[in-house]
Amino acid sequence: MLTENLAQEIREHESMAKAVIADAKAEAAKMIASAQAEAEQSIKYTRQQCHRQWRESVTKAEKEAEVKAAEILE
Repeated sequence: MLTENLAQEIREHESMAKAVIADAKAEAAKMIASAQAEAEQSIKYTRQQCHRQWRESVTKAEKEAEVKAAEILE
């Protein structure tokens, strides 16, 4: 009887451990997905910022070139 109770208790603990592991795996998968989405958003934002800065640099260079060209023509 004691052996049966002990065996049953071990089975119950094994079941609980399996459930904890399954929950941990599911939570880890959610965390990975969230981190990947955040990284992709960060990359997108950084690309937009770089492109914006590049456009501003080109615009500034064009204006400076126009001023220089006007000075040369005078």
